[in-house]
Amino acid sequence: IGGVGGKNQLVSGTANVAVVYSGDALQAAEENPNIGYFVPREGAHIWLDVMAIPAKAPNPELANRFINFLLEPEIGAQLSNYNRFATPNAAALPKINPQDRQNPAIYPDEATFARLQYLKVLSQEELRLVDAVWTAVKSS
Repeated sequence: IGGVGGKNQLVSGTANVAVVYSGDALQAAEENPNIGYFVPREGAHIWLDVMAIPAKAPNPELANRFINFLLEPEIGAQLSNYNRFATPNAAALPKINPQDRQNPAIYPDEATFARLQYLKVLSQEELRLVDAVWTAVKSS
């Protein structure tokens, strides 16, 4: 179970474990205090969001203005304080809720960060193996 559906199933008690984004896990824990978040000792994927403007966007100037708006320190901090996801915006960091800045589920310490890996592009054989393992997990 993963994603927002996994978060909702954790909150409702219909799932015991789910793979979810850290911010979603923290929101779930606010709704149900029996929920916790952890990075397995074996490690996990690190993820990030990217803002991009398609080459044929109908209004690239407006898109750039929107991105610049989100990168304003006050706006970026408001967004991170609301959704409980980390900000990469150094100028916004001082405006982040102090409790969230100290929360390793949002801002991992060095030891945790060392166990995180970016997802790589998988070969067809690796994709088949992942699919087989995931199918076995879901059917258990």
